This record gives sequence, C-alpha cells and structure tokens, in this order.
Amino acid sequence: MCVEASYARLSIIDREVSQILTYEVSIPCDTWQSIRNSLLRSRHFDEEVFCCVFGNAHALGSGRIRFFYRDHFIPEPAHYRHQSRTYLSLSQEQHIDLVNKYIARGMSVLHLHTHPSCRTPSFSMTDDSNERRYAEFLRSYRPRAHFLSAVFDQEMNHSSCRSWNLSCGTHRANVRFDVDGLGIARDVADVARDSVDIDMMSRQLVFGDEFLRNLGEVSLTVIGCGGIGSVFVEQMSRLGVRKWVLVDPDTVEASNLNRLPFASRRDIGRFKTSLSSALIRRTWGKGCSVKQIRRDIRDAKVVSEAVKSTYLIVASDNHYSRAIAQEISSRFVRPIVSLASQIYKDTRSNPRYYVRVVCPPTAPNRWSLISCQAVDLYAAARETAPKSIRDELDDLGYIDGVKAPAVYWLNSIGASLGVKIIQEKVLGMKHKDGIDWLIDCGRNEWHRLSHKDDDSCLYTSNRDDGLFGKGFHKIGRTGLSVR
Repeated sequence: MCVEASYARLSIIDREVSQILTYEVSIPCDTWQSIRNSLLRSRHFDEEVFCCVFGNAHALGSGRIRFFYRDHFIPEPAHYRHQSRTYLSLSQEQHIDLVNKYIARGMSVLHLHTHPSCRTPSFSMTDDSNERRYAEFLRSYRPRAHFLSAVFDQEMNHSSCRSWNLSCGTHRANVRFDVDGLGIARDVADVARDSVDIDMMSRQLVFGDEFLRNLGEVSLTVIGCGGIGSVFVEQMSRLGVRKWVLVDPDTVEASNLNRLPFASRRDIGRFKTSLSSALIRRTWGKGCSVKQIRRDIRDAKVVSEAVKSTYLIVASDNHYSRAIAQEISSRFVRPIVSLASQIYKDTRSNPRYYVRVVCPPTAPNRWSLISCQAVDLYAAARETAPKSIRDELDDLGYIDGVKAPAVYWLNSIGASLGVKIIQEKVLGMKHKDGIDWLIDCGRNEWHRLSHKDDDSCLYTSNRDDGLFGKGFHKIGRTGLSVR
C-alpha cells in the first residue's frame, strides 16, 4: 500500500448483477495515515485490530457509488468483548454507542480489521459469520445503509475487501482494494489510455510512463473559464489531462480578449466554456472528454459533475462561487485548488501585482479557503444580495462598479502554479498541511503562508454543525441528497 496516497479508494466490482457496481471510499491522506498508524500501534502482540470508518454514500452514476469519509473509531482494549489473533468482537455497550452516534444519524459503515499474516489476507469463516449478522442487523435497523468491509495483513500492506447486500445477506465477489494516490475511477467508458500521443508527450517521459497514464485518467472540474481559468485549461491540457468539466455561465466580452488564449473579436458573445473547450480539442481532437455546463455553480448538475472529478479548480471572479466550491470540496472530500490574481495602486499610486494560489487540506478540522481569508463571506453575501440591496450598498460606496484590473501575464503565473500543484499530486508528492502561496510580483517576493487548523469553521469542522460533522447531511444548500 502506498502511504503517500492523497486518499484511499476502495473498488468493489459485482459481476453477479447486470451492472458493474463500484464503491470508491475517499479518505484524506493524513486521516488514512493516522488510521493506519493508530491501528499498528494498538497491536501489542499479533492479535487482530479493528477500525470502524463512518461516512455517507453518494451515487455518481454508471454504477459508481462514492463512500466519503466523515469519522472513524478505533477501539481501546476495554472496548472489546474478545480480542485474539483469530477473532475479535466489540462489547455490546460499545456497539450500541456507535449505532446511536453514527448509524442512527444516517451514516454507512466500513469495517477494517487485520489478520496475523504478511501476505494478502482472505476473509475467514468467522468474518463471514460476524459480518453476516451485522448485515442482518443493518437490514432491520437501517436498510438503506451501505456496509463495506476490508481485511488487511498485520502490517497493513495488503488487503481484500467486499460489500454486503443487506437485502439478502450476501457479500459481493471480485473485490480489489486500490490505493493509488489519485482516487481515479477507471471506468470502461472513459477515454482509453492508448489514445495518448507518445510522440507529442515524448519530452515528458522524464516523469515516467505511469505519470502520463495517470494524467490521462485525471478528471478536472474548472469553475470559471475567464482570464485565469482558460489559461489553466490550456496549460493543463497540454500537460496531458483529457477529461474535463467546464463551468461558467458567462460569455466573452471585449474586455476579456486581452486575457483569453487565442481569442479574437469574432469570439465576442461566445460562451467562455466553448472557448476553453476549443483549447482542449485543439490539443487532443477526439481523444478527450469535455463537458460544458453554462449554469450557476449552485445548480445540482454542476455539483453532481464536480463530485465525480479528481480535483476541483476554482478560478472564478467572485467570492460566492469560491465559497460554494469549498463547500463541495468539504462535503464530498474533493481536493480543491483556488487560483486568483489582484492588481491595485498603493498610497503612492504605484501598481502592486499579486498572485495567490491556495490548496487547503481535505481532512476535517483543518483550515479552508474561508478560514485563510482567500474567500470573503461578506463579499459573497453582497454578490448574491437582491438588486435593491446591492443598489443601496452601491449608493453607500460599499460596491465598486468598476471591474477589477487584470493582465494576461499575471494570470499566467497563477495558472502555471496551479498546474504545478496538480502535477506534483499526480507524481505522488504530499502537501499534507495544504498550500497557500502569495506572490508579490512587484517586489519579487514569494510568501508561503501557514495557517492554524480551525475546528470551528462550518466548512471543515467535524462537529455536529459542520459539513464534516455527523449532521452535515441535513445542511441543504446544494440540493443534492446523500445517504
């Protein structure tokens, strides 16, 4: 198992039904590391150890279901009724506590445990019996729950896993457990690997064949296809990404032409997503998949597509869409990268040029775009206020009617840094504490900002009232249902 993984993915294929069913379990990298290390430390001899991972399942379509992490529980010795190298069982009191704390609140469960061996383990008859009884309990208590299980060797380097059909009490066969650092779903309908033009990518072979293959399977949702977003799309597609979701309801204006790659006056009135799509197809032709969504980010279709992506890229020109993007990231454990630039004049009327690129951690109780002030919620509220209130704020001087200045070269720096982050993630590099880069281009200064974790932030808190908390599924702003 690669411990450098961005998040773990559990893939379960059921060939007993007409449709291939795949479960993908998304666990933030540092959370998975913590679970693994805690399990290894909790074993004193060669006895089995156990962990319950709780989360919610979301249907992605095409037989894919994502189980996204919300919390986990690793028992102390006092929590076991029995624990040995061949068998373990939680006490009835602890079982009831977990049911009331998680299952009763609508969550599904993944059981992880170890076997005392150094080779790929298999489920024992005892595992079959215990898990079947638990599946029967869930069927009677919460029949819509999802029950997954995995067994590891004693060093947690190899695993077998499966899902249970609660309606008939049977487990599904042909199971594999993949930890690849990307969480890439390899759908048979996706663009084939062999469509990569090796001649075109020959000068990137220095990064390895696997890097090129993984790039071909990365999918990106770009929110905002304007001055920064379009440049990012152009650079990232040339790097090798071929699966895209482009989100922007706006059309090209004359003031955009100096910042959109290959744009001309003939493109005025054209949707920005169409222009960015043309940039991708200019590189890949028919060997790519591009979905254009010309709707507001609040639209359920935008969210449903973003959830399926490997990464979210937010390059919009307003705070509200960035706040919603952070909410999607937190709800569905999707890594997010925020790209922004700013130009203004200081008190001496000298122009100041800034680029800020932020990639917050995906784990709960960490910092976010909001807590690091990359997103201003007050500005987001003004942007979405009714017209009468915006007019009043404008009269009072709270809203500047002039669009923010922008230049192509500054946007290109932000876009290039975003490409750098994605490439490093695909190469397996970890940024467990997140990234917040602020570049003062006027003074040639690169600031690497650090932030304290924030367990009170609505967007990242694991408390009951947070998006990572046990009550997050009751917070309905995107209109999506999770179960």
